[in-house]
Amino acid sequence: MMSKIVVSSSFNDVYVAYIKEGKTDLTLINGKNSGSKIIPEIKKFFDRYKETIDDTEEIAVDIGPGSFTGIRVLIAAVLGLTFGKKIKIKTFYSTDIIINSLSVTGKVAVLRRARENAAYVMIYEGKNIISEPVMINGEELKNVIGNILLAGEESMYFIKKYGLENEYTDVVIKKEAFAEILEKSEEIKREDLKPLYLQKPIAVEMFEKNKKMRSL
Repeated sequence: MMSKIVVSSSFNDVYVAYIKEGKTDLTLINGKNSGSKIIPEIKKFFDRYKETIDDTEEIAVDIGPGSFTGIRVLIAAVLGLTFGKKIKIKTFYSTDIIINSLSVTGKVAVLRRARENAAYVMIYEGKNIISEPVMINGEELKNVIGNILLAGEESMYFIKKYGLENEYTDVVIKKEAFAEILEKSEEIKREDLKPLYLQKPIAVEMFEKNKKMRSL
C-alpha cells in the first residue's frame, strides 16, 4: 500500500502527517523558518519507512485560512516535491483540523485571526461544512455567528475582545484528524493549487492606498 501525506502550515506550527496502512505518524514543526523544514521532515518519514516520493499516492495541502506566507511556502514546497510525479494533490481548510479533532454533533464556528479587528469564520454542522470561509469585521461577529459554539484557541481572542457570550471549547489536535481530512478532501489539478484568498495582504493594501493618494 502506498503512503499518503497531509501538511498544514497556516498555524504558528507546521503539521506533517504521514499515513500508511491506516496508521498516522504526525510531526509538529515549530520555531522560526518552520516552512523551510517541511521537505526535510517529509524526507525523514521516507527514511523511516524506507520509501521515496515515488511511493507516495497523494498529498493533501492546507490552503487556509491562516498565515498567507506559510501557505505560499507550503504550496511551493509541495509543487517542487511532486514535480513530474503522478501524485494526487488534494486541498483542505485549516479549520478542518480543529473540527476533526472534536467530538461534536451540533453547529460549531471556528474563528481564525485575520487581523486585530477581523476574523476568518467557518461554520460546521458536526464535521460537515455548512458555511464556506469568509472574513468578518469584529463588530459584525455577533450578527454572523449568533450563539453558535466556538472552537479553537484563536476564537478566544475574539470572545475577549468583543465580549462574545458564545460557549467555547478548546481543542487538542489529534493525529487521527489528518486521516479523516484526507478522506474528505477532493483532488485538484496542480495548476489550481493556490492559497485561499479572502483578503488582500496588508502590504498590497498599503501600496494601493499610497498609490491612490499620490494620484490625488
